[in-house]
Amino acid sequence: MAMMQDATFRWVSVTEELRAAEQPLRQWFSVRLPHVRSVYRDFAETVPPDCVQPPVGVDAHTLGAAFEYCLGASADSCAEMDLVINGAVWVGVTTGDRGWADTARELVVYLHQQAADSATVPSAQARLVRGCWAAALLTEISRGVPFERSALTALSAAPTVDGLLELMPAEAEHDINVLLARSRRILLPFTTSRAAGKVVYGPTFNSPIPGDADLIAGRSLIEIKAVIGRRRRDGTPRWGMDARTLYQVLTYGLLAQTQWAIDELVVFNPRYAHLQVWRLDALLAQMAGGPVCAATLGSQLREFLENPYGPCVPDAARRAAVALSECREDNAGRVRSATARGIAAQRRSDGDDDHRWRYPGPRWPLYSALLESAATSESRSALAKLVGQATACKASTVRSWQARGVPEDRVNQVRRAAAVWQLGGIEAAAKVFGLTPRRTAAWMAGRGRQHGDELARIEAASCAVAGVVSLRVRISRVRLAGACAPRCRPRQVAGWTLQLGAETVQRLHRLITGVFADIDAVLEILSGPLREQHSVEIPCIRFADILVPDDGDTQYALTPEGVRGPGYPPC
Repeated sequence: MAMMQDATFRWVSVTEELRAAEQPLRQWFSVRLPHVRSVYRDFAETVPPDCVQPPVGVDAHTLGAAFEYCLGASADSCAEMDLVINGAVWVGVTTGDRGWADTARELVVYLHQQAADSATVPSAQARLVRGCWAAALLTEISRGVPFERSALTALSAAPTVDGLLELMPAEAEHDINVLLARSRRILLPFTTSRAAGKVVYGPTFNSPIPGDADLIAGRSLIEIKAVIGRRRRDGTPRWGMDARTLYQVLTYGLLAQTQWAIDELVVFNPRYAHLQVWRLDALLAQMAGGPVCAATLGSQLREFLENPYGPCVPDAARRAAVALSECREDNAGRVRSATARGIAAQRRSDGDDDHRWRYPGPRWPLYSALLESAATSESRSALAKLVGQATACKASTVRSWQARGVPEDRVNQVRRAAAVWQLGGIEAAAKVFGLTPRRTAAWMAGRGRQHGDELARIEAASCAVAGVVSLRVRISRVRLAGACAPRCRPRQVAGWTLQLGAETVQRLHRLITGVFADIDAVLEILSGPLREQHSVEIPCIRFADILVPDDGDTQYALTPEGVRGPGYPPC
């Protein structure tokens, strides 16, 4: 325990840390504010039955992101869109067309102009909505959606703003317009009454855990959830409060005490035209069973986030933090050893008698990361079905792995199912492997045997779609903020080991060694893995230059002259 207390706990994000009841932050809230059922009941009684359901066949994540962009741009034409630019850089590297980044910058300028004109020019609102849809598609790329699975592939010519505006389906445009109309009718008057029109969008809280709320109006913190919620047995939608959403809003409200002195929490769902308002003191008293000072509880929450092993931390939360930290440290060790040589050595040392191939990559959060890489609900369903088939587990059990990680005895099957899914399903994988679909399904589940030639084909195809290598990076940074590192003085140097696809490493090498070395594009590409693997937030990074890495045990290293490692020329 002493060793664990000396280590820095790495928080991922507020939403991810509240995903499951067993996680430390959920445990902390469950002890401090245990009485939630009455809050759920009171909330359910105020939700109207009518619901604007999302259009069939339109990706819900894209729809939600586009709506949030529209809402923010309509009220604040200076809203930052860093993820849009990052996504365009990724697309440019993937396609070899560097015009994507310039087009994305033009799109951001275009959106700002349309937002400024939307109040006086009727057609500007329609152009703003279509532009925000394009911004949402580019944002998905920066968050890990492969370009090949994105609607952006519909652009047959060089990217232009006009071409991006044509990508939005008519059903999605109608849906967002309805949600915006409800927001203007309900949310806008509320925010105006609270802050006289002065609203802070995307506030962050300078805390050990990454996270940002939707907006703050005066002393009211507002979270927007454009979702339908769960469905009843008859298929009708039902919007109800749950622990994850409730604790998420409370986390933001408590962390905002030092800067904004929040005294009111609000959840708005435009699909139900529902605006729930809580006085913070009253809500805390209801959940705690007695009076609670918001400022004091906010200080206790910060202390817990800074040191979840401290003596004042509830036992349940401390135990959960220790267990989760050990799980993540174990996973980090697995990632570091997942090189091409490490895979073969690990297979030999494990003494597998059934020739198990180990898919490179982390166990935590293995399944959730795979789901996030699926671009549509259909592909996510196909992946979940393959995982369930490979592991012989119920759908509810598989869903729980999104939060708790994949159990040790199921890691291999999940990784094999991921390889089959990336190859296009059992039928397509069977053709690549040279097996029958039945033998492919057996291999995916860890059953049956394959001879030498079959093993070679399976391993080559599986590693090709995995393509994960370790890359050491050392960068001079002007400022860095994240859950994994303390605040840094100007011009400090930091090094990380990143797990990247082999193709991504090749792209980095080409960008550095080209006639015109594009260091900015390299840093943009690295910012995504830094955020996901080391909790370094993109908006907080101001990189200065790439340096020669220190000696490490990684297979590849990124230098100012290019990539150093097997298959690359000496630098």
